[in-house]
This record gives sequence, C-alpha cells and structure tokens, in this order.
Amino acid sequence: MAKQLTLGFLLLLLSLPAWSQTEFGSVQEAYEYAMAHGTAVERERLLAENAQSQRNSQMATLLPQVKAIANFDNYFSLPVQLVPAEIFGGEPGTFRELQFGTQYQLNYGLEANMPLVNVSAWKSLQASQLAAEAAFFQQKSQEQLYKEEVSRAYYLYLLSREALALSEKNLASNDTLLRAAQVKFEQGLIELLDYNRAQALHVDATQQVLDNRVVLQSNAHALKLSVGLALEDSLELSEGLNDPLLQAQSLQAAPEELPQYRTLDWSSKKAEAELSRQQMRYLPEVSAYARYTRQAQRNELNFAQAGESWFEIGVVGLRAEWLLFNGMGRNSQVSQAKRQSEIARLQKEEYGQKATKELLDLHRQSEQSTQAVKAYQRHRQLTEQNYALALRKFNEGVYSFEQLVSIYLENIQSQQKYLSKLSDYYLHQAMIAVKNESVRYENASYTK
Repeated sequence: MAKQLTLGFLLLLLSLPAWSQTEFGSVQEAYEYAMAHGTAVERERLLAENAQSQRNSQMATLLPQVKAIANFDNYFSLPVQLVPAEIFGGEPGTFRELQFGTQYQLNYGLEANMPLVNVSAWKSLQASQLAAEAAFFQQKSQEQLYKEEVSRAYYLYLLSREALALSEKNLASNDTLLRAAQVKFEQGLIELLDYNRAQALHVDATQQVLDNRVVLQSNAHALKLSVGLALEDSLELSEGLNDPLLQAQSLQAAPEELPQYRTLDWSSKKAEAELSRQQMRYLPEVSAYARYTRQAQRNELNFAQAGESWFEIGVVGLRAEWLLFNGMGRNSQVSQAKRQSEIARLQKEEYGQKATKELLDLHRQSEQSTQAVKAYQRHRQLTEQNYALALRKFNEGVYSFEQLVSIYLENIQSQQKYLSKLSDYYLHQAMIAVKNESVRYENASYTK
C-alpha cells in the first residue's frame, strides 16, 4: 500500500505543469537578472559585435589578397588570320589563312594583390573604427534605457502591491465604520441618509480592493516581461516601499558623459570621416600585384600525360587607377556626405540640450520627492491620529457622522498621496543610480 501511495505521489508531481519561481530582493537584483536574460540586451550586444566585425572586414581590404586561379579553354574554332602568301613563296598580292594555337589550354597558379596607396580605403577603416565606438556606446545606452524601464516596472509593481495592501487595510477600517454606523442607525441616532453613505463607502472600498488586484496582476506581468521572465513564471519581491532614510543620491552624470550622447558624438565623427573619404576618392589608387602560372597547350586532352611540356609564367608589377569622370557621381556622393555630417552634428547638439533638461528635471524631482515624503510622513501620521480620535468621538456621540466621514476621507487621501510620493522617491533614486553608473565606460570597444 505504501509503495502504491509513493508511486501515485510521483505521478502527481510529474503531471504538474513546469514553472519556475524567481525572487528579487532589490531593484539591483532585477537589473542583473534582466541583463542576463533580456532579449533586448542580447540584441544590442549582437549589433555591437557586428560593428566590430565590419571594422575587421574593412581592415582586411588593406592586407595582401592571395588567391589560387585556374582556367581551362576549349577553342573548338580557332581564330583565322590572313598573312601575305609571298612570305611562304606565293604570289604577291595573295594571302594565306593561318590558325595559331591549339584547341585546348590549361592554366593554374597563384595571384597576389596589395593596395599601396588607397586613401579612400584608409578613411573607410577609420570610419569603421568610429562606427564600432558608436555601436559600443549605443549598446550601453540601450542598457541604460533598459534598466530605467526595469526600474519603472519594478517600483510600479511595488506601488500597486502596497496600494492593494492599503486598500485592504482601508476596507477593514471601513468595516469598523460600517458596523459603528449600523449600531447608531439601529439606535436611531443617525438617519438613513448617513447609514446609506456608510454602506456606499463600504461598496467603494470593496471595489477598490478588486481594482487594485487587477492592477497588481497587470504590473506583475509588465515586470516579468521587462526582466525576461515568462508570464507563467512566479515572481516575488522581498523588498517593500518602507519608510526610507531619505538620503538623496547626488546626480554625478553630465550630459556629455551619457552613453547616448557619446553614441551621437562618435556617429558625428564617423560622418566626418565618411565625408573625408568621399572627398579623397578623387586621388589615384596604387596597388602591387604578382602572378605565377603554369600553362599547357594541347590538341588532345592529355594534360596528365607525363613528358609533355608545361610553360611557366611569372610577373610582378604596379597598377595605378585614377577615375577621371563618372558622370558627376562623386560630386553627388560628397554632397550627401556633407549633409549627413551636418545632420549628425545637429542630432548631437539636440540631444545634448534634451539631456541637460532631463538631468536638471531629475535632480529637481529627486529633491522635491524627498521633501514630499518627509511632509506626507507627518501628514499621514496626523490624519491617522485624527481618524482614530474621530471614530472614538463618534462612538461616544460627540462627533456627527458627517464629521467622521470627512476625516475618514482625509485619511484615505493622505495615505494615497504618501504612497505615491514614496514610489516617486524610490524611482528617482534608482534613475539617478542608473545614470551615474552609465558614465563609467571607456572608449575601448574596437580594441577588445
């Protein structure tokens, strides 16, 4: 019997759906998980690696290129040339038809080329190095934005969880208020109007709990998706929106140090290098080449036969190319490169102004939320004391139901404001930490 129970228990475990549970103790742990499992982070990493590969590919064009060559020709109809017949003792003024060569020819060998002077290629390499730097900081910029997204989702989830707990607490408090109102109504001390108001408040408090549960579930899904979890996975946050020590962090990031600004800065430099490359295309290109081949000519397909003749050909030389006219195409490309360089410069300046405003706003919002939390801490304590006193006075018959409801609503409003300001405080501190961390990268992407 025991063996049957054990077997049944194992079968039950195997039949349960697979799921995983993840727990975060802080927003930093959420960052770390997101960086390891987020698809957006992986996508940006691959894009940065592509930029590095493009630079390596461009560098390869400046190195010697060696290739093996071979060709087989079948002259099924050899060309005919007319020569004066008198060379062969014929009559002057007449010609004889001659065919030169054999029907089959086979060549194989090696060929090498190396650019010696190619300013355009050198500029392309420089542009690819700058593009690799831009891609590196673009990756860091996306990581910064990703962390900010996780921060919002994280603290929005905490806010909704605390809002649910607060609404449940208020529902319990409303139960007490409703019972007190019912007793007063049965004793004939309050009118039906007041009793109906108490019931309406209870219905509203009950619905608020249900609404907050839906919001909490929605925000939980948003947080899971932002960190790379599946919706069916279990997620727990051991941290709560507790009363903080209210020590605001100092914002150390400057606009020109942010990854996105540095991305645009390197992109602007790349556009300038591309403009220089287009302008340098007017210059000639010089390359060295070398070729070694073995050649055989046959009238029969007997190239593998021993004792037959093979001829060796070797040549080295220099080749110069100078494009003099291409239908005004170069002028058009130079004009496009100039406009693109100006666009990149304007984008960098525009972002610099926006980033300056964003950092100033974040600094002011951080200070304002810190002061607001301090103010509403005291405000919440006062309204909670007032409600406790008002409920006691109502039970004693000193306060009217209208006065009790008014203080009750003040207490609810104060709790909601405090919770909102507390969430803002944590979010602003997280944003400052993310931006401070984002300025610690060096320009070393293409050397890695």
